[in-house]
Amino acid sequence: MYQRTRKLAVLGNTNEPAQYFSLAEQQLEALAVSSNALSLLDQKDAWIILTIAPEGLGARQPERKRRKLTRHIPEDRFASGKRDSEIVKLSDVIAEYALLSAQVDLVRRDPRVVAFKW
Repeated sequence: MYQRTRKLAVLGNTNEPAQYFSLAEQQLEALAVSSNALSLLDQKDAWIILTIAPEGLGARQPERKRRKLTRHIPEDRFASGKRDSEIVKLSDVIAEYALLSAQVDLVRRDPRVVAFKW
């Protein structure tokens, strides 16, 4: 559900208040579900690990041509499967929920604020 929040945030870059409210409400729901699920765990285990895409969300990896190697390459010379990652704690999810909720309240008061990029 937290990954859904991130994907909705990318889609939420709009200047139309109706579309913004729809996406923001879905984000708030996904954040609430994520925080509820993490709060069921022990505090030391209440985290999520996410892999970070190198070129942003939805970027395709370039295809590599494979070639035969006739010599041995030690494992420490290449990094297969290693990716950058991000650890998101329960407190981060709660803070993100509070921030988004405040932004939605602000846009409700003045819909012109939706054009402002946070």
